[in-house]
Amino acid sequence: MNKFTVELEWDAVDSIVVQVLKDQYNGLKKDLDRRRNDEETLGIFSNDKEEDVACIWRHLDSIKIVLSYNMNHEDFEEWKSNHAL
Repeated sequence: MNKFTVELEWDAVDSIVVQVLKDQYNGLKKDLDRRRNDEETLGIFSNDKEEDVACIWRHLDSIKIVLSYNMNHEDFEEWKSNHAL
């Protein structure tokens, strides 16, 4: 297997990180909806539904904090308003 080194500007790396975090946020949000509506019986973080839902909320909040650090303020506020829970 060949290895390649890729050099990226810091803003490209930030964009990748932000997109991955947004994707993770959207996936967890869908998991939360399924878990709360009993569409999913297996937990992500716990088999106890209430504990699992609380843990998913904490992770969603954590992702928002990291996004707020990695995005400019205006972009973050717009994203946040479009992704209110």
